[in-house]
Amino acid sequence: MSHSLRSNADVGSQPQAEACLQARFAQAARPTLISAWSCAACGKTYFVEIRARECCCGVRQCSRCKGLFAASGFQAVCDGCVARLDPERWLGKDLCEWDGQLPLFNNVSDRFFFDEDDLLEHVSDLSPEDVAEMRLSPCVENKPREFLMSEFLEDELPTDFDSLPGEEAINRTVNEWIEAHRPFSFVPDPRRRLDALAVLKSLGWTPASAANETETEIETETSVASPPDLNGAADSRPDRREGDDSDG
Repeated sequence: MSHSLRSNADVGSQPQAEACLQARFAQAARPTLISAWSCAACGKTYFVEIRARECCCGVRQCSRCKGLFAASGFQAVCDGCVARLDPERWLGKDLCEWDGQLPLFNNVSDRFFFDEDDLLEHVSDLSPEDVAEMRLSPCVENKPREFLMSEFLEDELPTDFDSLPGEEAINRTVNEWIEAHRPFSFVPDPRRRLDALAVLKSLGWTPASAANETETEIETETSVASPPDLNGAADSRPDRREGDDSDG
């Protein structure tokens, strides 16, 4: 016969192999009871109950105290915990003296000040108490990364490439340009804070209340002073002395 026949051993071993595979496949998983929760408003399914409850109702559980609060946006901590934690974090920063360098950053209003006049105008109507609540931070340069052409073209280059022709010269030219034109931007110093009152006093700032009191004092002095013509009229009146016989 021209074709080969399988031996009885091969024929007998095939069902055993299939049975072994079936057994392994059957034992590769086991039933598990999985509970899921759905948002009652939009129907979105979550495997964590608290996430389903927080989905659309506008109420969340504070990640710190576990109390419920009316949330807005992505707020994860209640206002009470924020009020307790925020001052601690702010006061935990190093208090430093202002070196006169700008810009400055107000952490309360989320605003940068690149000019002294801009800062003084911002606080022109504030009281010393309001200024004391300002959280001024010095700023540091947002340093640019070193330029590498191979990194810039990373998504377009093959995984096994060796080097780009002229890459070192290109990198040197671009990095020299970056160094010559920096800084490009600033960020608040995350480790230091400033005394806002001390900064403003060094710039010659005067509280609005003090300026108003000064103006009031000037107006009062002006209103009390006698006009020159009345003084002159008073001086022109005849003196009346004891024993004057003009009337009699």
